Amino acid sequence: MRFHPQVSLVIVSRNRPEGVKRLIASLRFQSYPNFEVIIVSNYAVNPFPNAENIRQVFFDQANISAARNLGIEQSAGEIIAFCDDDAVPEVFWLERLVAAFEDPGVGSAGGFVRGRNGIDYQWTAIKCNQYGDDFPLEMAAEHESQTFHFDDNYFAKVQGTNCAFRKKALAEIGGFDENYRFFLDETDVSFTLAKRGWSTVVVPLAEVQHGFEESAERTRQRVPKTLENIGASKAYFIAKHADDKGADSLQEFQNLQRERLLGLMVDGYLEPLDVERLLKTLRTGLNAPIRAATAGTSKKAESRPMFKRFSRRKTGAPIEFVAIAGTTAKFRRMSRLAMALQAKGVAVTIFRFSYTALFHKRFFDSRGYWIQTGGLFGKSNRFGAIVVLGALKKRVDAEIKGLSRQRPFKVLHVVRIFQKIGLFLPD
Repeated sequence: MRFHPQVSLVIVSRNRPEGVKRLIASLRFQSYPNFEVIIVSNYAVNPFPNAENIRQVFFDQANISAARNLGIEQSAGEIIAFCDDDAVPEVFWLERLVAAFEDPGVGSAGGFVRGRNGIDYQWTAIKCNQYGDDFPLEMAAEHESQTFHFDDNYFAKVQGTNCAFRKKALAEIGGFDENYRFFLDETDVSFTLAKRGWSTVVVPLAEVQHGFEESAERTRQRVPKTLENIGASKAYFIAKHADDKGADSLQEFQNLQRERLLGLMVDGYLEPLDVERLLKTLRTGLNAPIRAATAGTSKKAESRPMFKRFSRRKTGAPIEFVAIAGTTAKFRRMSRLAMALQAKGVAVTIFRFSYTALFHKRFFDSRGYWIQTGGLFGKSNRFGAIVVLGALKKRVDAEIKGLSRQRPFKVLHVVRIFQKIGLFLPD
């Protein structure tokens, strides 16, 4: 029998209903059949897709850790997964992430994260130390998975937009520490679990695309509006976990933040006065009074409401992947075909090319399908040639091959100027 535990997917959202609408629309195509969706937000989800199958929890505080604890309290699953409201997972995301928990010693798992263009990696595998400093873990994107254990104050860290935890492990540590309103919240959980002997699995192919939408903390261009919460979280993490070298780490953190702000100023995103203002907010956060730990109670993490299954997909039911390709002039026809197919549960990707060398980007459209746009002669790999020569069919075949680990297409429809030709891809 395959491993199919009940999973609770918790989505924390604040003032971003359109992002949640897009995420919920994409969850219809998750290959994993046995999961529920819990949205913790400061607004009602209706009339979003499948709203009747969603557990909605109202929460109107700017504290992501408290919101996550509330989601855990309302969850019925054995595994608790998290995804942000400005992110969209690939079809096999939950299936690949949850498989790691078949080992009873695994307390957490996380996957790779692609950035706003849907192509470049935003985060891959990361390890962290007792000061909350990140270091890359060498791990290829093609690697199936790798298990990491606590090693001399280093531990594998999961990203909040793409992670899952064993509920039993969260109950053991009392959930998330609610002093982390923003930043280092899941790092704290990763460290605490690692110290207690729970292992972490990194699953590169369990992918999520993260959009970095605007929030109270940053603009859509990732320019900070304030650094107070970041500073407070860093100071609290060091006070909670670090040794007597914590002061050096705090100074290095301030230096790195200053370098980041100066880089944004050079790039034209900040004025000199903005840099000083933001550094002042950072110092305010770093000098905030250190509070006692406020992790959620074990009662929250051990509660078991009735499971509210989101997916109607049967266990083992295959997903059909279809690609539709054509030029920008034929997008309306491609979109109509995509809408008809996605209504039947088909996972559709449109490849919409212009006769240019524009760089490519991929994203999920809230109408229910994926799109890759760019120039027919533009690059989709940041390390590739600036200009890629070739005909439409050849270019589409190359892009399909690059996506084969995430979307194993079986059918390609090429929409041409005067006709539509259905071409079947080899197995």
